[in-house]
Amino acid sequence: MNQPPAVSVVMPVYNAAAHLPGALDSMLAQTFADFELIVLDDGSTDDTGALLAAYAGRDARVRLAGSAENQGLIARLNQGLELARGRYIARMDGDDTSRPKRLD
Repeated sequence: MNQPPAVSVVMPVYNAAAHLPGALDSMLAQTFADFELIVLDDGSTDDTGALLAAYAGRDARVRLAGSAENQGLIARLNQGLELARGRYIARMDGDDTSRPKRLD
């Protein structure tokens, strides 16, 4: 069985396709690599789902969750916390950009 990551980054998103590549690229370029990125799609109606699927297919640290039903930020954050396996939790939004040493 795989060891749990040190950090779980919880990132709820809703219709974030315009900013999502920058956010995901900045997180996946971290100098600290022992993390999982849990992205929770809150029923997006734009290209968010397709973008997330592409990133998850390229990097095993990206874990997708959520549903077609919009439940709101708090519900998705709670879902992310339930799915998190890391000892520490970091929070990110779909329009955030992280500096390379954010998790160091």
